[in-house]
Amino acid sequence: MKIQRKFQIIALSFLTAVSITSILISRSISTNTINQQITNNLINTTQSRASHIETLLGEYEELTKTMATGTSFCDAVGESIDHAQRIKTIIESHKEISRIRILDKEGIVIVSTHEDIGMDKSAYEIFLRGKEGVFIGDLHLSSFTHKYVLSISSPILLNKKFAGVLVLNFDADKELFKITTDRTGLGESGEAYLVNKDGYMITPSRFIDDVILKQKVDLKHIEVPNPNGSPDTLLQEEIAIIKDYRGIQVLSVHTHIPEMDWCLVSKIDNKEAFAPVTQLTNSLLLIFVIILLLSILISSVASRTITRPIKRLHEETEEITKGNLNYKVGTTSPDEVGKLSRAFDEMTINLKKSKEELEDYSRNLEKKVEERTRDLEMDISKRKNAEKALYKSQQEFASLFRSGPEALAYVDEKSNILEINPRFTELFGYTLKEVKGRNINDGMIHPPDKIEEGKKVDKIALTKGYINYETIRKKKDGTLFPVSISGSPVIIDNQKKGILEIYQDITKQVRTKEKVQDMLKEIKKDRKNLKKLSLKLIKAQEEERKKISEMIHDDIGQNITAIKINISLIEERIQLKLFPKVKERLIETKSLINNVFEHLHKLSVDLRSPILRDIGLVPALYAYVDRYKERENIDVNFKIINLKKRLTKEIEIVIFSIVQEAFTNISRHALASKVYLCLENKKSKVCILIEDNGKGFNIEDVRDSEDPDLGLGLLEMRERIDSIGGNLDIQSSLGKGTRLLIKIPILEE
Repeated sequence: MKIQRKFQIIALSFLTAVSITSILISRSISTNTINQQITNNLINTTQSRASHIETLLGEYEELTKTMATGTSFCDAVGESIDHAQRIKTIIESHKEISRIRILDKEGIVIVSTHEDIGMDKSAYEIFLRGKEGVFIGDLHLSSFTHKYVLSISSPILLNKKFAGVLVLNFDADKELFKITTDRTGLGESGEAYLVNKDGYMITPSRFIDDVILKQKVDLKHIEVPNPNGSPDTLLQEEIAIIKDYRGIQVLSVHTHIPEMDWCLVSKIDNKEAFAPVTQLTNSLLLIFVIILLLSILISSVASRTITRPIKRLHEETEEITKGNLNYKVGTTSPDEVGKLSRAFDEMTINLKKSKEELEDYSRNLEKKVEERTRDLEMDISKRKNAEKALYKSQQEFASLFRSGPEALAYVDEKSNILEINPRFTELFGYTLKEVKGRNINDGMIHPPDKIEEGKKVDKIALTKGYINYETIRKKKDGTLFPVSISGSPVIIDNQKKGILEIYQDITKQVRTKEKVQDMLKEIKKDRKNLKKLSLKLIKAQEEERKKISEMIHDDIGQNITAIKINISLIEERIQLKLFPKVKERLIETKSLINNVFEHLHKLSVDLRSPILRDIGLVPALYAYVDRYKERENIDVNFKIINLKKRLTKEIEIVIFSIVQEAFTNISRHALASKVYLCLENKKSKVCILIEDNGKGFNIEDVRDSEDPDLGLGLLEMRERIDSIGGNLDIQSSLGKGTRLLIKIPILEE
């Protein structure tokens, strides 16, 4: 685009912007000024007419009150005389009054200017409110005069006591309508009218006939909440642009007449209100067009004056560009274009001189280029050999890096990832695209508590040259696992360029180590338990031997010795034929033999219950419990639930032994007075519950005790239960007794 065209566009754009801005600002200021003037005028007019209406209503109230206290109307409710002449005189002297009525204290019309004497008005608001004080009723159409009137009532008092009500009807068209229909201050399209609390017009319209109490006016835009919280609305003075009852946009002002709950609305059409603004806008637009045309003319002349020397300079410089360095373009003009032309001449001289110097230099340069070319050929040959060696080593390193069996990561000296191998992707779940350029210590593969550790390790690897340690790292899916990390610096041209980090998953090694530790603990524990069981077994065997030995020696041995003596005596007495003495000895011997058999039977039962072997577990337990209660004097509550068939012999023997061992421990250690024993069959399992109210014990103290005798009963019991696939749950605490729950899988016989 030519400079002349650019200059015209810039000038026109600037003038257009300034003109439009000026028009908008002027129009806005004028609109606000006119709007304020119209608003003030409407508000003043509305306030003036509202004040006039309130004054008129006050005069009506005062007149009604004065007449109600006059002698004429007081006499009317006190005496039955004709007051027609008096009322006629009052109406003639007050043209605004069209009707007068007097109601007695019962609400019956007793005096009236029309034919409604005798009518009952006791339920009408005009009477009810008139009893209390002066009351102005709302505007309505009189059924007698057929005019719109305001009814005002006032109480009549005789001797300060209520005697009746005076009601006066004031014609609205006499004064009230004149106030609202006055067009002063409202222009050609303005008007004012009253609206009652129900939203109906109660004064004439300037534009529509017959609107009183028929035309509904929307007052929503001027309703505000009543501060007293009543459902009525409180109307305030306010200017608004709305659609009136005719559907035309108007400027509207309203004010509230609280005494009657009326709203006085004054309005003027927008078209008339803003006519000066429209006229001003048209004038400004005309001025804008004139200025625009002048601007086009001025910008064209100015641009031509400026661009003509430049165009000439352009034509002359084209000669120089063709190679004619002896051509002179300079002018004597003192302006910037003249200075520019003279600068071109100086530039031409310098170019000519530089051209000559460049030709000399190019001739010398050719010789230097030939010499340098020979040197470069030698350097290139050496460099190619070095590049081949470097490429080979890089290929070997890359092959080793990619095929390495461990996860490898190559990071720079700032720990930013440069390369990873496939094993790294397999181990951590990240691809090279996801991690390249990221800092390896940004929490990508580090748990939050290991990030600082990773930074320290990289520093150590760079400074000390090598590091190896075991720690925890995180996979892409958040899984934590143990790793062994080795790191060493990568040195290129005697400079440390980064770190090569090797990651080895040692999950299996750690788990194996943990399993070995657990197994060692279990072996140690089993050895300890085995030692306890061995000592228990030896001790139990010794006790059983001792018990059997004592029983044989004390009971059976003595009886056999006595039998032997008796047999010797019987033999002697038979020889002496002392048969009566023989009979006594035989009877005594028989008794001794019975004792021997009884002791042998008891010993056999203690070693292995024949009831358990022949009849079953339940009868054997009942027999054992009975003997236990009798022997130990401990109350035992024994229950059998859903156990109707015999179990396998192995399980019955284990359960019987467990009960024996548990009851023996209760007798020895628990100091209990009550024991609860329950056997229940539950879904292919037999549950044995043993509870006592004894002193209880600390399970951990017993389990960890170094005393070989302490806890052996429970240990032996647990071993018996484990041997048949069952499990034992022990619950006990000091002072709260002990609870054993044994669950054994069963096969019924």
